[in-house]
Amino acid sequence: VPSGLIGQVDTVFGNIPLIYEFHKQTFEPELAKYTESGDFLPEDVGHCFVVHSDRLAELYVEYCVNNAESTRLIIEHGQSYFQSLQLYFNLVEPLQSYLIKPVQRVTKYQLLLRELRDCCDPAGIGEISEGLEAMLNVPKRANDALHLSMLQNLPEDVPLSSLGDVILQDQFTIWEPKQLIKKSRERRVFLFDHCLILAKEATNQPGEHKSK
Repeated sequence: VPSGLIGQVDTVFGNIPLIYEFHKQTFEPELAKYTESGDFLPEDVGHCFVVHSDRLAELYVEYCVNNAESTRLIIEHGQSYFQSLQLYFNLVEPLQSYLIKPVQRVTKYQLLLRELRDCCDPAGIGEISEGLEAMLNVPKRANDALHLSMLQNLPEDVPLSSLGDVILQDQFTIWEPKQLIKKSRERRVFLFDHCLILAKEATNQPGEHKSK
């Protein structure tokens, strides 16, 4: 095992074991219960997503956030190592193709719920729409969490937990009109329930954001 991967199993594979156990022990049996009943309705699938929406979002947001670091580790320290394992075990695809599948699963859930919504009686699409909304929100929450994890230099008396939920975060450009030659500066804004934070990328640590 390359030295850069020693002790990094949880980072490389993320919370895949938890996702697997949740689907095996909870989510799949509940979906199967509806399909095995004689009076199955598409709305029942929506109900299942609504009941477990918080847990689904928690698991997949955590996985998506970790996936960036997992990819970095594999590229920097493990490409030849995992390629040799792929050949040894005669795997069809490289490891990264398997590790991206939980991320793709979120999109497949969205597609499934859209198709169910379109074929249902409009009077019964409430829970399907709620389940779809929860799955559509996962990529946004993952992106917000990823950028929050890179935010540095907050005042010691202002912990992130005190700022409330992230309403919006995005990158924007600031122009300096007083300059003869106008200069643009890239900044990232974080809008919380109780606070607005402007940050710039740390020049010595690309990807990290320093609060202003």
